[in-house]
Amino acid sequence: MDSSVISNLKPHRQPTTHPATVMSEVVFGQRTKNCTGAGICKISMYRGERRRGPCNKALAEISRTGSGLVLRFQPAGICPKLRENYFSNKDFFMGEPVPLPPVICGLLGLPPTFLPAGSVPIRREGYSFVLYFPILSEYPKGWGSTTQIYCI
Repeated sequence: MDSSVISNLKPHRQPTTHPATVMSEVVFGQRTKNCTGAGICKISMYRGERRRGPCNKALAEISRTGSGLVLRFQPAGICPKLRENYFSNKDFFMGEPVPLPPVICGLLGLPPTFLPAGSVPIRREGYSFVLYFPILSEYPKGWGSTTQIYCI
């Protein structure tokens, strides 16, 4: 192809839509307890490779729904210990709120967002374990500053 033709090409602009789901890695536990205890310690983007290691994390699809977020876990991706500790009851308990990383918020078209502390029902949809969370855009009082929490 002639280089003058290439130099005249304009970059393709992607539409400003957001994906339906974002694949993420969820580490269970609480940040203030070194990722032990009840709830979700942290959420990060899934980078395409799973590392073998302690049985404290699983892959989840995150999507928006109404005024909340959905975390969908496939049982095959959850080790038996996590399944027993976190998904064997009717409710999933969050010991403390957890922030979504800014990159995930951006991909889903959300402002800075937190999953709140408390209990949410564990739903079975097909073979999946599904958690529906209301979303918070302000960090709850008494849980530190937003500057500390967004640096993950």
